[in-house]
Amino acid sequence: MQNTKQKDKKRNLLDRLRRKKRVVVINEETLEERFSLNLTASQILIWTCFLGFLFCGLILSLVAFTPLREFIPGYTDVEVKEKATYAAFKVDSLERELEIRAKYIENLNNIIGGEDLDEAYMPVDDNAIVEPKPKPKIEVLSNGQKNPQGLYRSLYLAPLHGLVSSVFDIHKEHFGVDIIAPKNEVIKATSAGTVILATWTLETGYVIQIQHDNDLISVYKHNSILLKDVGERVQLGDAIAVIGDSGELTSGPHLHFELWHKGRPIDPQDLMVF
Repeated sequence: MQNTKQKDKKRNLLDRLRRKKRVVVINEETLEERFSLNLTASQILIWTCFLGFLFCGLILSLVAFTPLREFIPGYTDVEVKEKATYAAFKVDSLERELEIRAKYIENLNNIIGGEDLDEAYMPVDDNAIVEPKPKPKIEVLSNGQKNPQGLYRSLYLAPLHGLVSSVFDIHKEHFGVDIIAPKNEVIKATSAGTVILATWTLETGYVIQIQHDNDLISVYKHNSILLKDVGERVQLGDAIAVIGDSGELTSGPHLHFELWHKGRPIDPQDLMVF
């Protein structure tokens, strides 16, 4: 008996779902039928769910692809973010410039007072490369070639400070050094020069190259962002990129840094300390 009752209840439920309902729209004044629709309970449920999903999708699309998202807490204007990032990099470059100029003024005071100079900061003019006094000459660089006098006399700034995870090894065709540093670390120009390449490649990701004096070229690979374009003039310490993990030949955020002199690679650690 209990099984029979349960079967009857199921049949009644199915009958209710299959039973058609008529929805009628009537003019209130004339009682004239304007529109009618015959639907089963199951069809009403399906259409309600469909319209609900459609409405939710429309709301999400408006939030994701229109400026309305800016009114939601946590979202900010993309243009504002870009300007803030650029301002941060500009401030960093200005701080470096102020440091150099402060040291320059300090050196002038030292000259007047007959004291020793800080040779790391002796710019001749706004576009000059800083040149300390000659040190004892190093006869051979890591690639076997003699160290040109012009390269040794010039001051080169490490593009960033961090852990050197892979050193220069010409025999393994590793023509630079790999430097690990914190995320979003700014990469700086190792010396004054002109950007000759700013592009993206499949293997090395975002790459930027700078042509310096003394036939020297510096190469910065695997960046997340490039801050300079081809043809731009950069000064010593200018922000040129942000450390990243772009390209296929990388296993984590780092900078692959190379120096080339007259078409031959040289060990960056011969000219600077990271």
